[in-house]
Amino acid sequence: MTVNIYPTYYELCKSAPLLARKAIIKAYEETGNISEVARLYRTTSQTMRKLLRRAIHSLQAYK
Repeated sequence: MTVNIYPTYYELCKSAPLLARKAIIKAYEETGNISEVARLYRTTSQTMRKLLRRAIHSLQAYK
C-alpha cells in the first residue's frame, strides 16, 4: 500500500488557490505527465488539463 503525501487538489485549492496552481504546474513540469500529476493530487486528468490550459493562457497575457 502506498501512502500519498500530497493533499488532494480540492483541499489545497480551498486553503490556498494560488499555491495549488503553482504546485500543480511545478509537478507537471517535473513529471511531464498529466495523468501522473492527477493521481498525485487525487483528481481527474481533465481537471489538470483545464488548470494547465488556464495557466498557460494567463502567462501569455503577461508577455
